Amino acid sequence: MDIRIVLLPPFRAREKAAKIAKEVIVKINQPTYFSVDNKKRIPHITLFSVELNQSKFKQYSSVLRECLKNTKSFLLEIGK
Repeated sequence: MDIRIVLLPPFRAREKAAKIAKEVIVKINQPTYFSVDNKKRIPHITLFSVELNQSKFKQYSSVLRECLKNTKSFLLEIGK
């Protein structure tokens, strides 16, 4: 089981990313290389990714929840 912790951009940023991806796909003529559809392929920033044993998912989930419970929100800015 692959577990990922990601940051999702606001909806407007996801829409813009999908529009840019479509433009890139047309220019490079590689439809599956750079695809964002905001359904299955959502733009994001991966903070953490790990392969875990599915039988221990509840245990891992509890540990993760405990680690994140004191995490405060923050602002992420991306320049033009």
